[in-house]
Amino acid sequence: MSLIKEGRGYWKYEQKENHTRFLTRYDYDTRFGKAGKLLDTIFRPLMGWATAWSFAALKQWLETGKRPEDSLRQSLLHVLFCVTLALLWAYQG
Repeated sequence: MSLIKEGRGYWKYEQKENHTRFLTRYDYDTRFGKAGKLLDTIFRPLMGWATAWSFAALKQWLETGKRPEDSLRQSLLHVLFCVTLALLWAYQG
């Protein structure tokens, strides 16, 4: 049922002077022919964003002690406030 047929990727840590840089890359082949490729135009950027966000949350947890649940809650509240302000602006306009 997954859009992903077969995938491959890597993680890489680079030690710098005062921090560690984390790189990740994941690529995959899709199922479902042309429909799968069309869905992939939306899915691939979302998957990349989610992966980057999850590793950023992990980094913040390790460096500052801020739990990933708190980061997620804060991000969702930020989105909610932005959408609310945009709707209010559109309604008043």
